[in-house]
Amino acid sequence: MLYAGADRFVAALVPKLGGLAQQAFARLSDADLARIVGLPLPIAPLRERVAARLASCPIEDFRIDFEDGYGLRPSEEEDRHADEAGRRIAEGERAGTLPPFLGVRLAPFEPGHRARALRTLDRLLAAMVGGGGARPLRITLPKVASSAEVEALAHALAAAERTHGLPAGSLGIELMLEHPRALLDERGAVPIRGLVEAGEGRVLSCHLGTYDLTAALGVPGWAQRPDHPAAATARTLALLALSGTGVRFYDGATTRLPLPVVREPRSDADHAANHEAIVGAMAEHAARASW
Repeated sequence: MLYAGADRFVAALVPKLGGLAQQAFARLSDADLARIVGLPLPIAPLRERVAARLASCPIEDFRIDFEDGYGLRPSEEEDRHADEAGRRIAEGERAGTLPPFLGVRLAPFEPGHRARALRTLDRLLAAMVGGGGARPLRITLPKVASSAEVEALAHALAAAERTHGLPAGSLGIELMLEHPRALLDERGAVPIRGLVEAGEGRVLSCHLGTYDLTAALGVPGWAQRPDHPAAATARTLALLALSGTGVRFYDGATTRLPLPVVREPRSDADHAANHEAIVGAMAEHAARASW
């Protein structure tokens, strides 16, 4: 799954990023691939499978982000980006360039943000439908702290479907488990199943928000990482709570991107540093995927 700020979303995002991914993959040697996936040479079958995947479905899941990846903006600017995102969803649906799964991360439903989140969603849906689109969307609710927030979102989505003429149930919910109260309530109980039930059948998945969670627990920035004991504890609680529910669990984000560290390489050392940064980041992603 890939998140990007709503101001960066375009209808042709998947083909564009897919092309960049194919170019980067073509530059990797067999030795690089063996290091990334931790397998011995030869790995020709793996290369063929990855190349085919990048050609057919380079991005499986994407979130148009109006939260951390977007930041606080003037109301008029967020209105404009919500309208543009809706129109681009409709455009991508017509062109067949959208990923299999698509969604929107709203602002939290805590006081002071809920009205803005609902306004953004309403404008996006109006623009999508007005542009001829009717794409099922996954609505991500960040920093969930209570079942009341989830229930409020479920009711809002049901109303939005009626208002915009969308099929019932086409707007699903994803919960970000990154507030301490989403993992242990004031009585010391694990509330995750209750949060799911408050979604009235709309909750499809829960996502661990590693960095916000560890920050809320007082972990310093340099120690906030996916393998921190606090993240491991949260991961275990979520997996236990969701077992047997059919609701999927997604681990926290890997924020290290396979990007060059020297923008204008001029020497062999610069090129080597860029190559090491890219291969190292890919190896980290592969290692996280095997947890």
